[in-house]
Amino acid sequence: MSANIDAKTVTNHSVIKNKHGFSVRTWAGGNGQFWWGLASTQGRRDNMEDAHLVDLHVDDQGTALFGVFDGHAGK
Repeated sequence: MSANIDAKTVTNHSVIKNKHGFSVRTWAGGNGQFWWGLASTQGRRDNMEDAHLVDLHVDDQGTALFGVFDGHAGK
């Protein structure tokens, strides 16, 4: 999995197994202006092909950047 998260804003992170035995990862956080949460599950593939981005400090004007990138078998 490719993750780019502003670590200073993470308030909660967990990893659990779902009923199919796959790992489910969750993150949540915020900075008072923005609050965010995300979850990811890797299925039967060898590698996680999706990625996400959280940056709450893009500049000094309160700009934040959020992204979800859906992978498709390297295509």
